[in-house]
Amino acid sequence: MKNSFPIYRNKRKDILAVITERSSNRKIGDMQQVSVLVDSISPIEALQGRDGKICGDCPLRPSKKGGCYVTVARFAQAVWRSVKGLDVATTWATTKPVRLGAYGDPAMLPVKLLAKLTQGRKHTGYTHQWRKAAPTYARYLMASIDKLSGNVDTQIKQAKAKGYRYFRVSDDGQDLRKGEILCPNYSHGVSCADCLLCDGSKGSKDKRKNIVIPVHGSNSKKYLNA
Repeated sequence: MKNSFPIYRNKRKDILAVITERSSNRKIGDMQQVSVLVDSISPIEALQGRDGKICGDCPLRPSKKGGCYVTVARFAQAVWRSVKGLDVATTWATTKPVRLGAYGDPAMLPVKLLAKLTQGRKHTGYTHQWRKAAPTYARYLMASIDKLSGNVDTQIKQAKAKGYRYFRVSDDGQDLRKGEILCPNYSHGVSCADCLLCDGSKGSKDKRKNIVIPVHGSNSKKYLNA
């Protein structure tokens, strides 16, 4: 994929993070995107039991047939191939908003890297590892909540107790709870680049709504039938 470059590599954990300069997804809009990949093997190969390195215990990941919205063969594979043999970039200059976790979980990256990535610009980000990750990640990432991860109401209470705002996957987006709104892309056609509500928590005084999105993507039937 053109205009992609590595920004982090951890050989011990076999993790690679890559920035792609722009998105062609209309829902996302004009944002940089960060993908978290297994470094030593391709994303397709990683689906044979090694995607836990970059997705943790997310029940939606493709190897668990859980309905992940990412088309690995088309997106993640292209990103991984495009940066093979390239050195890690240590600096980059842009004010464009950045999406943390186009593929893979950004909580697998050091929180200092997330701080650097978001310094001086807007961002969005999500993690299924909010139960395990340090509370400092709540500043940058939304807690991803869905029915495959356990009782939804229990997850909401636990995520709030850890300081997270949350992003919840719903079967149809019709089951809004108190303190939630439907993703503005679905309610008003606003792109992520223009909305930017999914930017984590600004602390105990952050009273912004939590976000709900109907399950989407080519694998959504797997989620609905689970």
